[in-house]
Amino acid sequence: MSKLSFADVITSHLRRYPLMGVQDLYKLAYQAVLGAEHASGNPDFVHQRLMQELGGLTEGPPEPLVDPISPDGRILRVHLRPFIQTGAEPMKLSQAFYEGGQTYKGSLDLLAMFWLEARQLAAASEIPFKPTELDLYIGDREAGAFQPVHHTIAYRAAYKPAYRVVLKEYWKD
Repeated sequence: MSKLSFADVITSHLRRYPLMGVQDLYKLAYQAVLGAEHASGNPDFVHQRLMQELGGLTEGPPEPLVDPISPDGRILRVHLRPFIQTGAEPMKLSQAFYEGGQTYKGSLDLLAMFWLEARQLAAASEIPFKPTELDLYIGDREAGAFQPVHHTIAYRAAYKPAYRVVLKEYWKD
């Protein structure tokens, strides 16, 4: 089996989420590189937040339980709707999210490489963004020290994203 590229991850997500905007693309790249590095708080707070989100879930589009978002498959999005349907214990997911956020350190160099792959797709008109649009967006993120972002309003309205980013080594399904 050949190794995937981040371009493969992008095109796969755009097929499932055609209303994905540049900000959503950045969020995907950010998470694929930095995982849940921005997860903060203590484990109890992380679990409480998960329980609140699970309690407020509404219907959404079909999603896989586990969605690898890094080309090497090490970083995953665990989608909450299918997670609940499995009857799995929420504490397990809280712990995987928290532990990965505490131990994993990504690389901004890799984020730049992934963004270059996105730019190449845009230059080849293989994704619905212009290279200049991507350049402007990443320039703004660089000026802001590459902070995490939320999904766009259009993405949230269409897909109702509900997931946790975990490292494969902490996820035991």
